[in-house]
Amino acid sequence: MEKSIKNRGVLLKMVLATMVCVLIVATLIAFVGCANGNYDNNSLTIEFGKKQTKFTLPKDVLIRVEKQTKYYVFENIQPKSKKVIGDLIQYVYDNTDSNKKVFRVEKDGSITKAGYFEEQGKFEISLDGKQNVYKRENYITNNLPRGLSGVEDLMLTNIGNNYFKVLDIDEKFALNLYRNNMIIDSATGNVQIEPKFEIEVMHGDSVRIERKRENKFDVVGVKSGVTQVKIKYQAIEVLSGGKWFCYNASSENREVIANFAVGEDFVEDVDIKLVSDLYESKNKVFDSEFDTIYYTGEKGNIKAQINGASSVLCQGKAATKISENVFDLQIKSGYNVFEIVKGDKRQFVTIYGAKISIDIQNENGEITSDNKIQVGDNIKIKVNGIYNTLPKMSGVYNPTQQYLSSATPTYGCKLQVVFGNGEEKTIIDAKYISQYYYKENSEIEFEMKSEYLQNGKFMFDLQFYAKWWGENLGAHRDINDSGVQTNMDAKLYDGYIGFFEQISIE
Repeated sequence: MEKSIKNRGVLLKMVLATMVCVLIVATLIAFVGCANGNYDNNSLTIEFGKKQTKFTLPKDVLIRVEKQTKYYVFENIQPKSKKVIGDLIQYVYDNTDSNKKVFRVEKDGSITKAGYFEEQGKFEISLDGKQNVYKRENYITNNLPRGLSGVEDLMLTNIGNNYFKVLDIDEKFALNLYRNNMIIDSATGNVQIEPKFEIEVMHGDSVRIERKRENKFDVVGVKSGVTQVKIKYQAIEVLSGGKWFCYNASSENREVIANFAVGEDFVEDVDIKLVSDLYESKNKVFDSEFDTIYYTGEKGNIKAQINGASSVLCQGKAATKISENVFDLQIKSGYNVFEIVKGDKRQFVTIYGAKISIDIQNENGEITSDNKIQVGDNIKIKVNGIYNTLPKMSGVYNPTQQYLSSATPTYGCKLQVVFGNGEEKTIIDAKYISQYYYKENSEIEFEMKSEYLQNGKFMFDLQFYAKWWGENLGAHRDINDSGVQTNMDAKLYDGYIGFFEQISIE
């Protein structure tokens, strides 16, 4: 009898213990489920507090937090702690020093999420979305922070002024890529965020390409030959000033086409100079990154002086040789790759073309043709389709504003219309509108004069004058792992960017 009672006691204890375990497990499951229920399993949730910031995201998503120490140089910041919440991971970072800190969250197949640390606030954003978003509606400037900053869809590289690089076998080239214009926290803070660049091999296998980070790659020579690549970047959503902004992926018309050659059959020392009576800077070396060829017809046409070249080919078709070292190059919209033959050596150059349109208004504001224009009329010309090729680039380039009344006046970057040539030349500036979105500085007003007509045609030339603080064009190609300091001794430079065919309107 006593043994039976004892057995019942043991059984009762076992039942009670089991019930307690079940209750504990149920409580834990409920607790975890409740905690996990505070977050979306397919979203990034950021909680900024005065002392710390929490990032809660799915386990298969990568996060990186950095602090900009100099322009183009970042120090990696480790989390204070991290914990698993169901299918999510929560990372905790210090937020007592949020200045110059940026975060970056990446998930395969989704738009990169990035941004600047806030002082307070909770933000959530879905991790869905296609990477290669390029929407013209996102091009509206008021959809982006800081007015006109960051609206361009071009890019700069350190490959060279012709997008061509020669390597030896096993030689490594550190390829750096930059968005134009930069995504920055402010025009004074200049804390940058780059989109994720992608390199697609179009043909060739002479080099091996290794990614180092979103905008840095190593290009290594493998064997003799030429490898042509297409460089583009993906869309990116950035948290800035308490709002998310979507910056477009690169435009197909301005994706960089570059050639990497390996071996002794190639040279890099062939410079191209445009032949023109118009430009004061006609003897400058043509720079593929800055000197877009603009035209109004079906294609563009430039005369190029290429010293030492025996022939120039475009997709296997020979360009017309006009005279010694001068060739007639046909330019289409987008990229044009030319192969220059110099003796037994070769070089490649990429030249960009862009078709522009011109609106002409009379003094009544009506778009018109020149047969409605009379001498003495006030005329307005608006040129559409110009690219912002000179960027706001921290410590390197800073396009000027227009301060004509200053003791040291600056003129900004603007289009100019040119009538005549030589001593009879007349230059009229476009109306100044924007410092950084300067392609809008392309509206010109003037009084129609009889000398502007030639054989019944309205004839004029265009040139784009640029003035900037910083360094010479091309200085961005010298940025290395040491970065760039604030340029307290920035010099003032000016020059002409791009090339325009003469405009003739019937």
